[in-house]
Amino acid sequence: MSARRQILRGGVAALASGAISMSSSAEPALASLPPDGELIALCQAHPGLLDAVNGTDCDLNDSNLTWRAYVASLDAIRDAKPQTLEGMRAKALAAMAECRGINGGEAPDHCSASGMAWDLLNDLLRLTGGAA
Repeated sequence: MSARRQILRGGVAALASGAISMSSSAEPALASLPPDGELIALCQAHPGLLDAVNGTDCDLNDSNLTWRAYVASLDAIRDAKPQTLEGMRAKALAAMAECRGINGGEAPDHCSASGMAWDLLNDLLRLTGGAA
């Protein structure tokens, strides 16, 4: 298992245990999931990691475990190739969480959501038989 995947699983486990609070009630279960099940679980946990990062007073660098879990989550979501519409929807919801500001507005041009949107376009083309 790669170091990035271990960090990500640790972040998801911290969310599930309550060590890091989640903004939604979703508790990801990573064992024996259907197609895109792990991606969906990661995407459901991602807003909680984002909230934890936004709520920390610590430096946002590799010495901060919350930051590392957030970056690993973001990287895993961006790298994922959804196999189902449900997986694409989960990825889209994670992108939406990335662009939401504190006031509830959206600014997709000023965060990773714009890159995630491009990834989703490529995912859609790939799933529908087009070149991606």
